[in-house]
Amino acid sequence: MDQEFDILKVIGTVADVVTISGITILTIWSSIRKDKEVFAFKINLYLTYFLRSVGIIFTAGIILIFISEPYAFFLALFKGQTNGELWEKGKEIQHILSYFATTVIGLSVLWIIGTIIWTSSFKYALDFFNILLPGRPFRLKLQLNPKLDILSAIYGSDTNTVDLTESLRQMIKDEKLKVVVNNSLGGDPHPGVVKKLKLSYRKGILPKTIEVIEGETIEIGNE
Repeated sequence: MDQEFDILKVIGTVADVVTISGITILTIWSSIRKDKEVFAFKINLYLTYFLRSVGIIFTAGIILIFISEPYAFFLALFKGQTNGELWEKGKEIQHILSYFATTVIGLSVLWIIGTIIWTSSFKYALDFFNILLPGRPFRLKLQLNPKLDILSAIYGSDTNTVDLTESLRQMIKDEKLKVVVNNSLGGDPHPGVVKKLKLSYRKGILPKTIEVIEGETIEIGNE
């Protein structure tokens, strides 16, 4: 009973942390614009990581609470009987098999739910089921295509530049961007000098920054 009470107390504490974190994220989200300020975007990114981590830990706690049920099932299956204890005296082979089977199931459930929480996608969970089941029945019909965000796009030399952020945002099609870097994008900020484009974008979770020399082609969104 004491152990049960302690686990419930931990889950209650985690729930409070999730609530406070959610309020904090909503407050910050409403006061900043992550698409224009990379620093503000990083704040939201770290808070998102924290909240997702809390969700995974909370899931692990729930699994630990109910893990005795599948163990009792496997013990009854292997031994023919169970008295409800997680580890009876003697440490028979049936107990070891029950622990092994229960651990595999518990970790599998945690991995599936954890990847869904962390990636906001069902792709890896469906891939996991496709490995276990013949014929790959779960072919990803719901193809999630994360939004492509252009955080900043600065074109020019070391001294003269032009901001192409809005221009490149208008060129996104089907969450992809393919464009040749040249003066036609926004004029020539420094005639006679080879220029480059410094592009910061996000598709999925992590932001990326690339530099492309004038005349080269940018193609992003297929990763």
